[in-house]
Amino acid sequence: MSVPDTADTQLDLLPVGVAHIDGVGTIVRANRMLEEMTGLPLDQILGRSLFDFAVGDMDRYVEMFDFGTGFGTLMGPVSVTYRHADGRLRQSALWALNHLEDPAVAAMVCTFTPHDTGGGLSAGLASIAEGDQVDDTLDLLSGALAGHPFQSRGCWLVRDVNGRRIAGDRGLADAMRAALAQQGSWWQAARGGDLAVCEDTRHGDEYDRLLAAAGVAAWWAVPCRDLEDGSAAMVVLRDDVGPISPLQREQLDQLVTTAGLAFERSSMHAQLAHAAFHDPLTGLGNRGQFFQRDDAPLQSGAALLYVDLDRFKPVNDQLGHTAGDLVLVTVADRIRRAVRPSDRLTRFGGDEFVVECAGVASDEEAIVIAERIMAAVQEPIRLDVAEIRVGASIGIARTDEPIDVDDLLDRSDAALLAAKAAGKGRWHLAED
Repeated sequence: MSVPDTADTQLDLLPVGVAHIDGVGTIVRANRMLEEMTGLPLDQILGRSLFDFAVGDMDRYVEMFDFGTGFGTLMGPVSVTYRHADGRLRQSALWALNHLEDPAVAAMVCTFTPHDTGGGLSAGLASIAEGDQVDDTLDLLSGALAGHPFQSRGCWLVRDVNGRRIAGDRGLADAMRAALAQQGSWWQAARGGDLAVCEDTRHGDEYDRLLAAAGVAAWWAVPCRDLEDGSAAMVVLRDDVGPISPLQREQLDQLVTTAGLAFERSSMHAQLAHAAFHDPLTGLGNRGQFFQRDDAPLQSGAALLYVDLDRFKPVNDQLGHTAGDLVLVTVADRIRRAVRPSDRLTRFGGDEFVVECAGVASDEEAIVIAERIMAAVQEPIRLDVAEIRVGASIGIARTDEPIDVDDLLDRSDAALLAAKAAGKGRWHLAED
């Protein structure tokens, strides 16, 4: 069969990509939409193998093609990934009908939607399952807006503990990104409520007109209601004005639901990570966090103050663990206030705390910090059941040269034992 130089005129009228594939996978006919989808002229599409364009599991694609050549009815949709001429990966939904035995066609007739929103949803769900960062998942979901039934651009507007930001905006022009960074009504839509629609940016407020100047004819914003801490909304930037269809609304709901899963997983991961490295009672870092550091030694001027409470055991024994917990929370807060803002306070377990200090120029400076801690801890603690007095013994170890944290910790621990042995309620400075 000879390869035609141009596409069939009637095929060019279709809003989907069409390719006729022979029995070995060669493209023998294609329409102009396929040219637009791939970014390649027809003379670089015709005569090439269909598999030249596919990206991913080639064995899977070949197996599906071989199955299709022996299948007599409509097959699909199948999500396929291909590389555009601009180098970016795109997805499409493929439908195929076997007409190889029909002399008038003698080809496998394949249609491709301009993009595949369903594929974007699948990629987003896979991203969540693989534990990707939430912004990476949002990027996949916003990329799905380029597909059927939207054929638009868009992004996510997020307001959370990291501040106010735009996510998933790699497909946006700089002018669009700059306009969206303003305090427009699209940011208000991110706070919740129902679908927000601007039908014509030319006649909107000054912020809408910024988008109009950037080439946006209209926009839709759909809040993500599943975001607990903060707000987020998907913004669809339209090249044309027009009403939202039921199919578009359904697809938007699926996109924001998937985003909600991503935010939920991210929040859960953050909570688990915090729990793994923080003491649940005092909120301080725990022993695991203390040792979560690179292999670099502590630098000159580092000091460790190993704090152990005196007279704490009788509190638990006589008043119970609830009273003991209240004492520990109070003591932790007092130590936090007594040390410098740059010092790192860790609850090592039980009634033991470690203060890590950097830039301590002398032993005397470390002693001043220790004495502030002891003075703060020994102040009476008034509970409903009693007035309690505890104290603190502190082992101090400081270095004038780089040292491994374990070595300095051992020295401070030994100094603490010496302080306890000397009568408690005092500090002891470790010897070099």
